[in-house]
Amino acid sequence: MSRRAAPLVLLVVFAACGDTRPAPVERRALDGELVARVGEEQVAADTVRRIAAAQSVAPEAALDRALFDAVWAAEARTKLSPERVDAASDRVLARLLLADLAKQARAEGPPTDGEVEEKTEKYWTRVARPASVVTGNAVVMVPKDSAEDVWVKAEAVAARIRAAAEAPAEKLRKDEASYDFDNAALQEPTGGLGEFLEAAKKVARDGFRVEAASTPPVAADNLTVTRVREDRQPFVESFVARVMPLRAGEIMVFRTEYGVHVVVGVKSIPAEFQALEMRRQRFADEIYADRTRRITDALLGELKSKHRVEYERSADGSLAEVRVGQ
Repeated sequence: MSRRAAPLVLLVVFAACGDTRPAPVERRALDGELVARVGEEQVAADTVRRIAAAQSVAPEAALDRALFDAVWAAEARTKLSPERVDAASDRVLARLLLADLAKQARAEGPPTDGEVEEKTEKYWTRVARPASVVTGNAVVMVPKDSAEDVWVKAEAVAARIRAAAEAPAEKLRKDEASYDFDNAALQEPTGGLGEFLEAAKKVARDGFRVEAASTPPVAADNLTVTRVREDRQPFVESFVARVMPLRAGEIMVFRTEYGVHVVVGVKSIPAEFQALEMRRQRFADEIYADRTRRITDALLGELKSKHRVEYERSADGSLAEVRVGQ
């Protein structure tokens, strides 16, 4: 036992209580599992063990910290109302029980493959995402079953768009764009994408309809890449096959069943894949938290049946007076 701890604790008691006679601090075997007492506050050996394990400190340091808490608790009992003390005690006991439930969740073992796969599905764009590309797409719409001469005229309009796209594409070649999959948001700070789309709409159209817009990230499996995997949408296969190799600022002109496209690369997004063991480690804390919630919810149902819950008749009126965020 540390010899320097007792004077420190006595000093704290003196300062806290404002009394010239410090509350006695006992450090010996008290009732078997007790290791110290501060007034009516008792420090159990298990408390010291918990602090030492949780904070990775020596037993002497753990005891000092437990005594520090006990001193302030003893002072609180003298200054606070019994109701507040009882409420605080309830919260402490509840948190101790929840800590035990968290320990029980970890005792079930490392995250299973199934648990890891569930988290992989939830966060798939972070740990199992295919390569994708974001583009600016201007298409000169060609009616279905049009003759070749109509397609040639549409290509002439596309050529004008291609020429107008060169200056915006130069900005895009800086490759400063980024894509936030969690919020489905493209950040393109150069302004090149917006300029391309506006330029496409201003060229002489020769009677054709021109649609110009940016595309969401599309992958080689002809599906969009979205935060929720089930929300992925199919994309035109002939379009995806052509644009996948595009780099930022590169321009491509080609036909699909919809018309003649002028496409400029905005962002080529590499694949993101983490091996199973890396994902197991990454998701461990969240999986343990999920287990704890499952155990807690199951136990809570049992406890509500075991411990009768009674509501004060005036509770509704009291709750109505509560102000949130003040």
